[in-house]
Parts: sequence; structure tokens; C-alpha cells
Amino acid sequence: MKELRKNNGITQEELAKFLNTTQSTISAYESGKTTLLTAFALQIVNKYNISLDWLCGRK
Repeated sequence: MKELRKNNGITQEELAKFLNTTQSTISAYESGKTTLLTAFALQIVNKYNISLDWLCGRK
């Protein structure tokens, strides 16, 4: 997720706003402390036109 953000030039706060969550939640996802919710993953892959496999680290 961090790579996605950096590639698209967005901050954790901007991604959090898009997903209607908090910056600390995005940070927890990126650090692996929390598992990404499927609903959030689907929103991300649809907006940024990436595969779910790529987002989950399965290149």
C-alpha cells in the first residue's frame, strides 16, 4: 500500500479520506499491524486500476 501511495503521490491522510477512515488506520495497514479490509482493498484497486494480487503483494 505504501508503494501505491508513493507511486501516486498521495499521503496517508489523503488515502484515509478517500476510504473514509483515519490516517492511523492506513499506517497500521502499511506496517502490517492490521489486515486490510476487503471493502477498502476493492475501493483501492478500482480507483487506481491495479490488481488485488498486486495490492496484496502477490506480483
